[in-house]
Amino acid sequence: MESGRHFQERGDYMEEERERPGVIELIDDYVLIVDRLSWSLARQKGVDKHGKPVYKYYGYFGSAEKALTQLGRELVYDRLKNGRSTFATLLNHIAESNTRLENFIKDAFPDYEVRKKGE
Repeated sequence: MESGRHFQERGDYMEEERERPGVIELIDDYVLIVDRLSWSLARQKGVDKHGKPVYKYYGYFGSAEKALTQLGRELVYDRLKNGRSTFATLLNHIAESNTRLENFIKDAFPDYEVRKKGE
């Protein structure tokens, strides 16, 4: 083990043995996948043949705050992707998504104060 890496044989391939990332459930099937290097925003899109979740990734971020900001964008996009809309509808979706995200954070972290941009 010259490189310091530990490998474990699995079937006909080698897989690097490493710490498993943590998965934090958010809203609308979105999750944060956390490891030592990043926060990943993802959404489960199914399971593989071994019953493990398969995710669609929406980005890798240096902080939870940046990942949650992207979650807000994805929530708005989810509401708008089914056809044409008006600017007023867009603004309503943004406000609704922001409120849902703020309420989620308040429920998950009662001691955390959600700050508005510029405060």
